[in-house]
Amino acid sequence: MKRRLRHSESGDARADATMLIMVLFFGSLAYVAMTTNPVYVGVSEGQRAPDLSGSAYDGTTWVDYSLNSSFDPDWVEGSSDGNWTIVEFMDINCGYCKKSATTIGENLELIDNSPATGRANVKFVAVAISLPLGGDEYTKENVINFRNTYGHDFHYLDGMADDTQKEKWQIKATPTYFMVKPNGVIAWAGAEHSDEDVWDAYGRLVPLIEGA
Repeated sequence: MKRRLRHSESGDARADATMLIMVLFFGSLAYVAMTTNPVYVGVSEGQRAPDLSGSAYDGTTWVDYSLNSSFDPDWVEGSSDGNWTIVEFMDINCGYCKKSATTIGENLELIDNSPATGRANVKFVAVAISLPLGGDEYTKENVINFRNTYGHDFHYLDGMADDTQKEKWQIKATPTYFMVKPNGVIAWAGAEHSDEDVWDAYGRLVPLIEGA
């Protein structure tokens, strides 16, 4: 009888220890879940921007381009350090894109021109995709021609070869704009603002340089 009692007590002790370990384990998981704020990849404001990379024309030649490689995960919210990026998805045969290209040309002084703007630096990348629409052939040469026609001096990414970029960024129409923070989080998505354009968003969201 005594041996059975000792065996039972030993089993109870092991069970209690196992229960304690499980409580601590699940408690730690709950703590992590409550104290962290995971940012998921997506195309809505507050989500991390999907991958954007490929061959881009820089005004001289076609180069490898990667938006995501420029992100700074340690960027501090509200800081005027780092580069914000305006991402435009456009189609060389889109009438609205041509009209928008003129407006972009009128605002070039706001692009990659800090501290002269008095705000954090903002870069611009245009992603040429094929919806497709009738008109010019979807070739790299015609992308260059479009860029030169409007006097743009920023990268034009070739997204015409397939629908990879269009699908990743869920593009249904052009032009479509996003504004991405230096840490890679989408600060502004045009599809969520029918009453505000990207230049209004620029003025509202891009931090001022202290003392500028």
